[in-house]
Amino acid sequence: MQAAREARLKQEKRVQSLASSMPPPLRANVSRLVAEGRKIDAIKEYQRASGEDLSTAKSVVELITSK
Repeated sequence: MQAAREARLKQEKRVQSLASSMPPPLRANVSRLVAEGRKIDAIKEYQRASGEDLSTAKSVVELITSK
């Protein structure tokens, strides 16, 4: 259980780092897609642009659009 908790915390830190270093044009495009109700498209756009896996892309998009 401790290993799972550490892995989750490590992933959360990575997601925060990715979100904070996202290029402004990509952030604007992802935010626009979410605002238009196209969250899945926003996740796919971030995934395509970043090369991240689907789970990480979803977490990053949710983090930057939850504010």
